[in-house]
Amino acid sequence: MLPAGTFTLSADDHRAFARHVGGDPDGDPTVTALWLIVSDLRGLGIGLGELFARHGIDLAHDGPMLGGVAMAFDGPPLALDRPYPITGEVLDRTRKSGRRGAFDVLRVRVALADVAAVTISYILPRRDEEAAA
Repeated sequence: MLPAGTFTLSADDHRAFARHVGGDPDGDPTVTALWLIVSDLRGLGIGLGELFARHGIDLAHDGPMLGGVAMAFDGPPLALDRPYPITGEVLDRTRKSGRRGAFDVLRVRVALADVAAVTISYILPRRDEEAAA
């Protein structure tokens, strides 16, 4: 398990986010695919840099990439100004190889209370393996 956290969507955050993605700042704040990804990662009790460091990857130097996202919406719309608990876990890490060398696929599942969950796949280049080859 990853450290848990909380996420609260304020009216100001919702308006700013909507403006950045071309949405209606005064519109309905129901969960969108983008909010789900942003809220889960922002509210989790661990940052991406620390998560990657736990797997031997330096965020600035190694260049981890987003590999894919799968989402499930299971609950009611996200309400403004309500704190939601967020939990996360590393599902698995699989070593693969491609034309540029070895890399790992790290799959992480993050759940936003009873509202939704996201499974995110990160591609973690293994530069240490390239140097050894």
